[in-house]
Amino acid sequence: MDPNGKITLYGSKTGESVAGNSRDNIAQKIATDSKIQVIAPIDHVSPSGIQLSDSANFEIYQKNNSGDKLFKSFQPVFDKCTNIANPLHPREKEAIEVVKKEITENSQIIHPDDLETYLLEMCHDNPKEKFLYLSMESDWNGALKPEHKKKVIEKISSHYDLKFKVVKSYNEICKEIEQAAKIGEIVHLVIDGHGSIGSIDISGKDQMHLNPLSYNYKDYSCFKNLSPSTKITLLTCSTGKPNAHGNVNDNLANLIAKKTGKVVISPIDLIKATEIKIESIDDFYVFHTDKKNGNLFKKFNPERVDDNK
Repeated sequence: MDPNGKITLYGSKTGESVAGNSRDNIAQKIATDSKIQVIAPIDHVSPSGIQLSDSANFEIYQKNNSGDKLFKSFQPVFDKCTNIANPLHPREKEAIEVVKKEITENSQIIHPDDLETYLLEMCHDNPKEKFLYLSMESDWNGALKPEHKKKVIEKISSHYDLKFKVVKSYNEICKEIEQAAKIGEIVHLVIDGHGSIGSIDISGKDQMHLNPLSYNYKDYSCFKNLSPSTKITLLTCSTGKPNAHGNVNDNLANLIAKKTGKVVISPIDLIKATEIKIESIDDFYVFHTDKKNGNLFKKFNPERVDDNK
């Protein structure tokens, strides 16, 4: 099956906990053995009472007389991948909470409480494609709070094997890339931070710069640990903005594309975190529209025919 597929069990109590152990039931066994999400009832259900709440994603549900949800989501358990580093950054904790809230409010299904397993750590045994989301520590106005991008982060977490990580330095970025590449092919890297045409703030002490004379200029050599097909998205203001002379290549987004050999998606102007939407989840394209430019996110290829402009 497709790793993003779903198995639904109609059988009553196939998700019922045995002796208080929520993972001791046939639904969880099927989920873990198949590495596929399973939806199953935790109590008796009646065929006439089952309803369809989401036809596109085929989500069925039923409630008992007290209004309690009877169907539960069972995620595969990967025993080798349960060591989450502590303490967590407050923004990592917030990411867990906003995703949990987003799922709960928009679903008739009971979801597991241990969502950090699916947000903060990749697993080699997980068949889903790998997605690395690096949030820069520097955040002078709170724009990087997960609450502002809750739908984006929730969709990523449900579709990919995601690691959401707050980083404090360029060396930490390189470390996360190196570790992730050992687990599997990273199909997408997101750098979420405050940016401009020529820089991205990582922390109060570290930045990425366009100008090679800057003491914080980076060579991006560690990005070569990523797969040749990895796509990089900069959720940063103006890192793809043309310079004062209209040169569309004189910006940080194009530099990163050139240095890494990767396709880079970057906004050409200021953006609002709450206005970022996902255009396509399968290959992860985002959009943010304004009246003048349409979608502010543009593609920067490693090789461009207009480099002399």
